[in-house]
Amino acid sequence: MAISSYIRDAFSKISAKVNNRGALKTYSDVPDLLPSNTPTRMRPFLENINVHNGGTNGSVTPVEYDLVTADQDGNFDYYIQSITLVISDGTINYSKYGAIAALANGVDLYAETSGVKDYLIKGIKTCGEAVIWATTTTVPSNPSIVSGWDSNNDALIMVFDLNEIITGTAGLSGIRIGRGTKDKLTFVVNDDLTALSDHFILVKGFRLYE
Repeated sequence: MAISSYIRDAFSKISAKVNNRGALKTYSDVPDLLPSNTPTRMRPFLENINVHNGGTNGSVTPVEYDLVTADQDGNFDYYIQSITLVISDGTINYSKYGAIAALANGVDLYAETSGVKDYLIKGIKTCGEAVIWATTTTVPSNPSIVSGWDSNNDALIMVFDLNEIITGTAGLSGIRIGRGTKDKLTFVVNDDLTALSDHFILVKGFRLYE
């Protein structure tokens, strides 16, 4: 006669079973809710950097904007999940940067982790190149120029969905900026962009507390 074996927990609930064919079957329950007032481990964050900043000229000395830097108090890691880049000018032309003639050196966006720079965009000189480097469909659709962004300007909006690049596990997707490190996310302007109407970056993700 075949015999089945069971493993029971302290409450006599079956946790595992070896059936009469020698197969092991395990059982799991939905985890209990955390106690009330338990601190949230994953908390959203948003950074909004005005790159234009009244006019940025990086043609002589590159201008660097550290969008996200590591928490030096060791409380949390950043997980960057999306980056939105907006170029706004009187008109948007794919062969230009906004309405400025194609840049000489371009703009860069990189994540520096463990001392290594990984570029999301590098040397973008035109709006057309910016669209190519973006990892997802730009807003609202192709073409990605938003007419009438404000009373006098159009805009080009590009979304970099980092979940598509770094899927991760247990929901920990995107670029990790580790606590207590020198990790950072940086945007670099290598040309004179003072003629642009506006230029900014939105960074979204979450902070993971242990």
